Amino acid sequence: LPTSVEKLARRVLLQSAAKHGGARGTAAALSALDLLDVGSQKNAAPSSGPSPYASRSTKLIDLYYESKAQLLNKLLNRLTLPTSVSAADATSVANAAEFILSKIVLILQYDVILHPYQIFVQRNFPVTNGSENDATEEMKAINNKIVNDIMSSM
Repeated sequence: LPTSVEKLARRVLLQSAAKHGGARGTAAALSALDLLDVGSQKNAAPSSGPSPYASRSTKLIDLYYESKAQLLNKLLNRLTLPTSVSAADATSVANAAEFILSKIVLILQYDVILHPYQIFVQRNFPVTNGSENDATEEMKAINNKIVNDIMSSM
């Protein structure tokens, strides 16, 4: 069972957070990976280096950003143009490129900037029990407020 949970959590991290409940789904995957790794941290020999909690948090942040880098790399690889494109195919190639670029921008906005801020800095992310449409509007409002707060502090 732990192997299956670990595979599922890693699969969640390798996809856009929009597919798995936003920051909440990503935090759940990170939490599962952290809880599965607790046993190996307890059995490790004590060292005079940084505390085990610091290394665990660093490991989770590294894992998060490595998974998002892999996702972006996969999308960038899909962005390559064919060597010969006819005039009729040029429009479809341009539309496909625009779609991929829009996914990349959304991943950068949410998965690389907003959600890590909510998970690792605030340690709080929107969770609602209302209907899906109300939750979507509420999450948009909360996300806009957070983005404005971040931008105003720069």
